[in-house]
Amino acid sequence: MTGAANLRLNAKHLEGVTQRKKLQDDVSIAIGQTIRRYCDSSSSEQPNLPIVFAAELLKYASNFFILKTEPKGYEQPVIFPYLNTAYISNTPEWNFQRRRSDYSPSRLNRILKWMAPFSTDIDCSPNLPISRKDILLGSRGKCLPLRTPAPCLYIKSQSQQMTLLKDLLGDLSKLIGEEQNKNFVLNFLSYVDSFLIAKKIPPAASICVLGSNVDIDCRIRATNYLSEGLPVVCLGHGHQSFCLFDEPVVGLGELSLCTHYLTYGRSGLFENASYSKPVGKAPQLEFFSSSIVQKLFTQNEVKPRAIGSKTKILYVPTGFSANQRYGPFRDFDDDVYAEWQRQLFQVGLNISYKTHPKNRSDRIPEGVPLVSGRLEDVFNDYDVIFLDFISTASSLAFASNKPIVYFDLGLRNLTAPALEACQKRAFWRRVQVEEDATSQVREIIREFNAKLLCQTNLFSDMYSLSKSGETEIFALIQVLDRIRGEIDRG
Repeated sequence: MTGAANLRLNAKHLEGVTQRKKLQDDVSIAIGQTIRRYCDSSSSEQPNLPIVFAAELLKYASNFFILKTEPKGYEQPVIFPYLNTAYISNTPEWNFQRRRSDYSPSRLNRILKWMAPFSTDIDCSPNLPISRKDILLGSRGKCLPLRTPAPCLYIKSQSQQMTLLKDLLGDLSKLIGEEQNKNFVLNFLSYVDSFLIAKKIPPAASICVLGSNVDIDCRIRATNYLSEGLPVVCLGHGHQSFCLFDEPVVGLGELSLCTHYLTYGRSGLFENASYSKPVGKAPQLEFFSSSIVQKLFTQNEVKPRAIGSKTKILYVPTGFSANQRYGPFRDFDDDVYAEWQRQLFQVGLNISYKTHPKNRSDRIPEGVPLVSGRLEDVFNDYDVIFLDFISTASSLAFASNKPIVYFDLGLRNLTAPALEACQKRAFWRRVQVEEDATSQVREIIREFNAKLLCQTNLFSDMYSLSKSGETEIFALIQVLDRIRGEIDRG
């Protein structure tokens, strides 16, 4: 491709990006607010279908609208609720295969319960960030972690619940301009119906312990336990508190359908959110420390150093999304993010690219030095860190002793205290993605070198480390011991 043709292609990628992103975010916020209204009729003992599928509804409706409003096509396969251009252009009728409902306890689970009859049995989801072995050993055999198959959902008054869900989908179809698209509604109803069973299956354990509650299997597992009045414990991930994000997916997903939520950081920070407050009854928040951040974090003050042509810089991006996009505040189209990265690497600095473990497309700029492996193991090889997204990687970078330059592309939505903490830890500057990024980066680096400001790390203490200092496994065992005591007392 000629240079002139490449410039025209780049301009097409970036044309109207900011305006389009604002529209996508505004509609996604409205989608979240509409889902929240339907969830309000749910109770903690008997969750309704809108709250069970709240995270899936947000992904489905916002993904449909985002892909619909992008000028390019998305040819990746549909992995429901993530769609593609063919689905959106002419939505076919989909029928989902019903899940098996024969979930008798496995032979191994029966043997374990026979060997440890006085232990508290715990149903652990596959996405739990702590191994079952660590739970068993950490509790000294008091907690017996079981692994059960992907669950089906029993819910009372299924016909009325499906009608309620159909009404919600009808409202969402109007928000995204698809009110005449019957299959938009019917396909999601078919998706939900594939999880439903007519006969209740007793829970396999006394306590349910889950990883991310955005996962639909976790939400169904949680609903089955809550409906029986049993406790559900969710364990946060990412080495930072979800309370720093003011985004609908946090309230509709992570912080809903659980009685206890364990997360990093300290109490008293969640009240600053507008979009991310939990739907239904708020869980009891428990706090713990990231064991990795504890090892990385050695000082609050990070000394600056000038950036020159030989300075070793590690760029730590987020992953490309392909068609698995949802809103609000989450991402750009891969073409836009790839073009920003291409221009970043044209500034003439010694930058290495830290690959993302969950990339969904291969859009890394050609010829750049790549770094793989665990992020916490490579910090000492570099002088300065470049970031453009708040995520697990940024929480680890903030805990390091390296100066950070943060290029704010307009992604993520943080609470005011979280934003203030991030801006004190990093040299934080806005980048307009529709304009020439290379010249903007060069100006930011000139300003960074002229000021050489000392950076203060308040972030790790607020969002990654707890007051008690207890790390993941020990905090979980303490909560499980307390819950077991409450169960024993009746």
